[in-house]
Amino acid sequence: MKQTLKYILSVVMENLKYAESKHAISIALATGIIIFASTNLEGANFLGTIFAGLSILFCSISIILSFIALMSRNIKILRKKRITKISDLNLIYFKDISEFGAMNYLEAIIKYYDFPNDYKPDEFEFDIAEQILMNAKVTNIKFNFFNKSIQWLAVGIFFIIIMVFIVSLGVE
Repeated sequence: MKQTLKYILSVVMENLKYAESKHAISIALATGIIIFASTNLEGANFLGTIFAGLSILFCSISIILSFIALMSRNIKILRKKRITKISDLNLIYFKDISEFGAMNYLEAIIKYYDFPNDYKPDEFEFDIAEQILMNAKVTNIKFNFFNKSIQWLAVGIFFIIIMVFIVSLGVE
């Protein structure tokens, strides 16, 4: 059981690192767009300035969401638990793991990974399960914030593209 839990913990931790890397890339891209829009404000006409300003606004919101996600270990988000049959859940996938409590998670592992029915997890296994659950919840929050952040960033990119076309065409 310990080896199974250690493996699952390593998978969840890899997903956590992946989520943080995605946020770092998102922050860098949004910052680059803000700098580009800011430096091109001077040569832009009124309409170009409006689109540059909108791009800066949306990219700033994207950056704020990404920074919030990077601090997600301190965030308490109340959410409805989805009601799903345990047999439909993937016991390695962080979103599914985040739906469990520690003891329920251990019981599901015992049941679905063919451990003996009378197997009793010890305190160390319970602690690993708690660690898996907490990291799965943090990873889930980070990915949710990334999805929101990338939507705002996409709108910012759209506006910067419009600004470039307006400036290059010389539209007043």
